[in-house]
Amino acid sequence: MTVVLPNSIFYHLGRTGGHWVSHVLWRAGLVEARLAALHLTPAQAPFDPLFAPKPFTFCFVRHPLTWAASLWRHEMEFGWNESQVSDVARSDSFATFLERLLERWPTAPCSTHMKPFYEPCTFIGKQESLTADLARALTAAGERFDEAVLATPPMNESTVRRLREAARAPRHLLERVMAAESEFNGRFGYAGIPEALVAPEGWSPPPIWPVLPLSADADAVARLTEARSLDLERVTWAYRLSDGSIIAPRVRNERKQWAFVEAIEALPSGDGRKALVQCANDPYFAYLMSLRGYDVDFLCDDPAVLPLRLMKALAPEINVRTAQVLDASRTEATYDVVIAADLLEGSPFGESALAWLRTRMKPGAVLLGSWPVLQAPEAPAIKASVHEFAMPWAAAHFTPRYLHALLRETGFEGAEVLWEVGESPIMERRDDIERIARLLGTDEGETLAFGVVRARATATSVDPAVQSAGRVFGSTRDFLLLPTDGLPLAAERTIAIQAQQLEEARTTMAALRQAVADREADLRQAREAVAKAAVDTAFQVHEARIAGAEQIDLLRAENQRLRTELFLTRAHEDDADEPGTTGPPDVS
Repeated sequence: MTVVLPNSIFYHLGRTGGHWVSHVLWRAGLVEARLAALHLTPAQAPFDPLFAPKPFTFCFVRHPLTWAASLWRHEMEFGWNESQVSDVARSDSFATFLERLLERWPTAPCSTHMKPFYEPCTFIGKQESLTADLARALTAAGERFDEAVLATPPMNESTVRRLREAARAPRHLLERVMAAESEFNGRFGYAGIPEALVAPEGWSPPPIWPVLPLSADADAVARLTEARSLDLERVTWAYRLSDGSIIAPRVRNERKQWAFVEAIEALPSGDGRKALVQCANDPYFAYLMSLRGYDVDFLCDDPAVLPLRLMKALAPEINVRTAQVLDASRTEATYDVVIAADLLEGSPFGESALAWLRTRMKPGAVLLGSWPVLQAPEAPAIKASVHEFAMPWAAAHFTPRYLHALLRETGFEGAEVLWEVGESPIMERRDDIERIARLLGTDEGETLAFGVVRARATATSVDPAVQSAGRVFGSTRDFLLLPTDGLPLAAERTIAIQAQQLEEARTTMAALRQAVADREADLRQAREAVAKAAVDTAFQVHEARIAGAEQIDLLRAENQRLRTELFLTRAHEDDADEPGTTGPPDVS
């Protein structure tokens, strides 16, 4: 995923160590934002405002052959994505994959897909010197970081043994690829052919998947799955048929399928032992267990939704069971192996169901289970739901401590995680994932995962009270009821999370109250100002009235004086006009 840093942008070119780089950048505290989709080229995301002030960009490239091998293993392991490569080169054979790449892009079969990433970048590092080149890129970009974070352990590539062994091709074919990549190799200094990719003389690749002894065209597949057209809702796992055709599921589950297949193959042969396979609607693992010689009961939610014809074509001896039938049988300590393919992924009572299954297992019986993981190793035993648009348990994830404590409480020992693989954040879940990652202090890009766990049933029986404890709550806001030995830490952590959420709510409420108080103070000041202005205005009017009255009195007095003076003046003039009058008038 494209990562925005304070001074630069990292573009994630797939199969070059980008997940490790992204995690290191998070540990260094440099991540400002992660931009979807997973692999954006610089040309695909030029309009985001986050890009504008970041003139320094960097990415990493890789030896063309190891890049092609890593890409093929990844697509085989996780399912083929829709892409230019998948459209023209998809194949279960690595050699065929390379030949199709050469046929479609004869001059640059690998670098054609890397060029849109590295060509516009300011700095181009190499996967073979990832740590040193990342330090150089960050230093050149002016990023401030602690070099100790560069000691973060690398993230392994494919852990599927048979895929690593199958990623080989004849030397002459590998040489053709290198010759076609001469310009890229000359620019970045790549030469030679990795010997691990060279197929020995006369070598043929080992079988990739278990192949079903069926040959079917599309119509026959539709009949086997009991649908007019292929009903993918009834298929969870990918079925490889002997004629090369595939019954493909609606949702890609290849990675989980690989994990269970290899775990099943590591079990001892059946020799008449009994196995119980739990899965919502798909008998694939029940079929594999029957191939290994186990007497298999298939535990499903509702037999009415199963592709029964497909089951009968694969293994007619599989016995279909429901929880009600199995419970009514009152069978105790029957099974040597129990496979819980999706018990904790889609059931609101998965924990109680696990305890119930334990009562059907012999001492020492093997449990293989799939578990959605909340990657917080130091966190206590808690369970969290990461989205709100489905049932609250539909996407519950469990911390490793929760898982181990749950297994101990329900009568298992020696739990070990066989597979643990991170999930890419789903856009609809981003807000919830960010919230959980923030609360737990984990890397947003590494918070969710899934694992396949193996454990053994203890020699002691399970306390029936464990089953009656009910469901475990699906939110970090709830106290953990199961398992009891995880309760103190879980309660402490839950209280801490609740306290943080409460503090955030209090802070928000305090800010709102302060805003209201500030508004009220502003209004009070405005009212006081208006009142003062009104008083001042009234006082000024009053003073103006007094001054006006005084002025009127003065004018009236002056007017009276002038009238008197005028009168006297006229009277004097009249006296002066009369004969014999020479002096002033007699005022007596």
